[in-house]
Amino acid sequence: GGIGDAGAPRYAVVAGQVNDTGGQPILGALVGVRLPANRTPAGYVAPTANTTDQGSFQVGVYRVDSTVTIATPDTMTVWVIATLPGLPAQGHTDSVQTLLQFVPVAESAQPSNVTLTLSF
Repeated sequence: GGIGDAGAPRYAVVAGQVNDTGGQPILGALVGVRLPANRTPAGYVAPTANTTDQGSFQVGVYRVDSTVTIATPDTMTVWVIATLPGLPAQGHTDSVQTLLQFVPVAESAQPSNVTLTLSF
């Protein structure tokens, strides 16, 4: 990666685990990433994911706006949020802050790992 990649899309990965309060993995929890308010949302794509039967998930955050000035290191602090679909958010949602490391899409991103705990 050099100065020449400024216009290329870059991405970061957050991976982790969603467990219940007893430490058991939760299947089907919805996990998303909330970007800081001071970023232009149009420049980023952050799809959601559902946890596997092992409670694990992986979400990529993609920067698609090539006009963004790339800082060094290219990082951003985000909130990772997990919730149980169909249940009220109160008491069934957890969030944690983590630091994402963006790399050019041609490279392998090192995931930021987080663990979230949900109660039923």
